[in-house]
Amino acid sequence: YATYKRVVLPAHREGFVLFDYMRSFVPPPWWPFFPLIHLLWTWVYAAYRCRQENIQTLGDLWTAVSEHRLLDVEVIVGLALVGVVPGLIVHIDGGSAFYFSDVQRWLAAACLLSWLGAVRPLAQRSVAQHKPPASRIGALPTRVLLGALLIVPAAGSVLSNALHWPVMMLQQNIAVRDEVYAAAGQKLGGQHMREFLNRRDPAILATGLRAAPNYTMVRGLEDIQKLTPAARRHLALFIPQDDFHFWNSLTRPGACTFQSLLGPALSGLALVDGMPPSGCELTRYYGLGSFPPRRRAQLPSDTTTAVLCERARRIGADTVVVMRFPGDSAILRRVPCAAARGS
Repeated sequence: YATYKRVVLPAHREGFVLFDYMRSFVPPPWWPFFPLIHLLWTWVYAAYRCRQENIQTLGDLWTAVSEHRLLDVEVIVGLALVGVVPGLIVHIDGGSAFYFSDVQRWLAAACLLSWLGAVRPLAQRSVAQHKPPASRIGALPTRVLLGALLIVPAAGSVLSNALHWPVMMLQQNIAVRDEVYAAAGQKLGGQHMREFLNRRDPAILATGLRAAPNYTMVRGLEDIQKLTPAARRHLALFIPQDDFHFWNSLTRPGACTFQSLLGPALSGLALVDGMPPSGCELTRYYGLGSFPPRRRAQLPSDTTTAVLCERARRIGADTVVVMRFPGDSAILRRVPCAAARGS
């Protein structure tokens, strides 16, 4: 409850949307199969336990439930059904409703593994020596087949997840190197991953980086980050809204909602009066939902020393670092708030 009170903000309450998860991630023709496939391991475990208890009719099932012989199945099926509910009735951004329904998968898989030793073999391991080797698969015990059924997809999933992000990061690294080499006036070869080894010349990379449009801005902010923590402890950063170089440096669609995070990320300083421009459709996440959006354009009266220092004092800073990035340069000005208070 204490965690819930801290992490659930009013901005995160996105309302009821019937079948939201399915609408977002499941093509309509597959909707009838969603309960079967999404909760597959739960149904596999339930079927196995019903077979183990020799349940053949609904009457047998009711008797087993009444006698509490299927308590483990009841718990797993109950968790599976409860876990699906959030994604079917409310909108949860980014597909995170999956984390509610994914619990049943690992619980069912763990229970299946725990019962492997009790599975009766379909045939004895020892078979007649005269039978051809191909027929020996029938002699494999059920627990071996069930173990393979569980282990093969699990191992494949782990391997896929282990390779996905490194490969994607390597592809992005090559794409960035392509841009840097092009900025340095170098002719590019192919676009394949093997070209990575051909794009490692430090001199060319340095030349291309210096030619990048945001190089000076990034270096200027990173220079602040190089200050000692003691030197940065009492500093606050301010970048005026009319500095179009900074506020438009990210070009991806909807980037205005993340733009203000760039200053603190690169400089290590809190940004005062740093909400995105008015008219920007803000995300509810990354903490921005805790702050009121900007309702009007920033005025000269909002950038006076007294106003900036008052904002800085609220976060424990006594000096405001005002930065601008005209053209290919970075201009930094320190505003000591102790002097402003005295005046």
